[in-house]
Amino acid sequence: MVHPRFHFVHLNCAPQQAVDQDNNSFVEFLASGRQPSILRAWRNRKCIVITRLQARHPNYGLAADMSRRSGWPVVVRGSGGGAVVHRPGVLNVSLQIGWSDCASWNGPAASYEALLTLLEKACGNIGVVTSAGRAISAYCDGSSNLLFEGKKVAGISAVIRRAENKIGQLVHASITVQGDVAADIAAVSAFERVLGMEVCYSADAMTTLEAAFAACKRN
Repeated sequence: MVHPRFHFVHLNCAPQQAVDQDNNSFVEFLASGRQPSILRAWRNRKCIVITRLQARHPNYGLAADMSRRSGWPVVVRGSGGGAVVHRPGVLNVSLQIGWSDCASWNGPAASYEALLTLLEKACGNIGVVTSAGRAISAYCDGSSNLLFEGKKVAGISAVIRRAENKIGQLVHASITVQGDVAADIAAVSAFERVLGMEVCYSADAMTTLEAAFAACKRN
């Protein structure tokens, strides 16, 4: 993949609008036919971001109302996975990848790897060595987490668009740069329990980039 152009976007809007803008930017990118890919970095206000599947759950209204009253409004994204946290201290990074032929597309794994490689290089530039893998007791766990010493720093999910015989991809990550991971876990756990999910997340499975940097400096 050609090295993507980089955009940092300053947003001053409601959480759902920020998430929608990320998707709308991707749609506009595909419509323009521009190449190469674009790496878009942005931040959002405090909220829990869930999938459309979770939003269709019968208990969604109850869970969202409880979360809102607890100070965590709930917004819906287009990609898969589970609930995640946006807030000050979390950096969202979205890799927009232009149209490719369906015949040569073998799923999003290569695009996940492309974003992970960019994130690993960026972390390496500040002396933090990361890897990819699962963090079983983290929320929204997947095989393409960005890990520091086995702890999740970021997770990745994707939106796939199809038009005739072509595929366009939006692969995005939420990087926990700093802040209270235990509070994040408590908020996600409370929402998903009311939704009816069995959750058992651990703060030991997650960390921040700030804590990883401090650990590397000590060593």
